[in-house]
Amino acid sequence: MSLFSQNDVGDSFLRSYKDCLRKKNLAMTEDDMRRVRSAVVTLLRRRSAEDTLCCNDEESLRVKRINRGGFVTALTCDNCHTHVETVCRDVSWNYEQVHDRSQLKIGDHICWHRPYAIWHHAIVTDVHVDAGGEIHVEIIHYSCKMRVEETTMDKDKTCCRCCGHLGEECNLLYRVNYDDCYNSEYTVMRARKLINETRYCSGDYYSSTRSI
Repeated sequence: MSLFSQNDVGDSFLRSYKDCLRKKNLAMTEDDMRRVRSAVVTLLRRRSAEDTLCCNDEESLRVKRINRGGFVTALTCDNCHTHVETVCRDVSWNYEQVHDRSQLKIGDHICWHRPYAIWHHAIVTDVHVDAGGEIHVEIIHYSCKMRVEETTMDKDKTCCRCCGHLGEECNLLYRVNYDDCYNSEYTVMRARKLINETRYCSGDYYSSTRSI
């Protein structure tokens, strides 16, 4: 049976993406592949001063490399043969202290100050207000159970449950703002791919939070 659907005809991105996934024995739904393409195209357009792709044709983009999670890390253009990286590494960033959880948005990269080198990091996956006006925040983080989990922030404190034993020393919450980043949907999608991962991997999130 062919790996490609009729919708793939003339679409270099999807055909090459499926080929890369097959070679690494990875699986991803077609809807998720289209979400990845949308996020990658958005990232590339934002990096362009004219808000355009190299040949203004996203269907000519060919996936050249993916990471172990199946997410695209490099593309080439079939028309002009331009090679582009689609990762957000080594970018400028700054900390913004968060005083109220109502300031948080889906896709935010947040972290808690700790009195030693490694701070506690998380990605915000949901923010909603219940009927009583209480704000609930869902996060994905490397938990004290030594694996990546999606949990709810304690409603009566700023710190996370993993840092509770540190008291006020770990009660300062920050958002990390990047000059270059993924959109919120892609950030959450990437973070959820890491759920149950036992390897510490906060650097694989690459938040949607931007300072520009």
